[in-house]
Amino acid sequence: MKTLPTFEFASYRFRPATMADLPVARAWNAADPEHSYELQFENFWVEQTLVANSYVLEDDEGPVFFIKMVRGVHSYGDSQGKRIRWEWDTQVELHLQFNRAADRMVKLRTMEGMIYGWGWLQGLLAAAGVDTVYFQTRDERTALFAMRRLGFRLDRYGSAAGFGRYEALVIKAA
Repeated sequence: MKTLPTFEFASYRFRPATMADLPVARAWNAADPEHSYELQFENFWVEQTLVANSYVLEDDEGPVFFIKMVRGVHSYGDSQGKRIRWEWDTQVELHLQFNRAADRMVKLRTMEGMIYGWGWLQGLLAAAGVDTVYFQTRDERTALFAMRRLGFRLDRYGSAAGFGRYEALVIKAA
């Protein structure tokens, strides 16, 4: 498998997540009721495949958050089923895990990392042909932060009953 690059910008390092990161990612995941679903997949936060890449944003104090980007691929074939060509989808779904159990200073550090990280990542994704970035959340504070500070917009509500008003809330980059 191709080695993914590490990027440095401002005072941050954006690097591929590895198995060495798994204990921290899973501990943050276990303490976050919004992301309990991912716990059933042992390597969710360190997965590296053709369509899914997991990264860690770090500063001098260590991991700030984990991010997984999933991008679809469309394959086109001929009448005999032979693949003729494939192309990347122009949409990316984000999964983000940070330390929800942290104190106020760590939360401020996380928000600052998201602001700098998103500003940088937008350019990288646009250069790769991505025109839509989205994520889902049930957490009102996360949704409001993404809309007010990161420029995302509310796209739609889902209809799943019993999970609160932010179940299947889709936030897209403006």
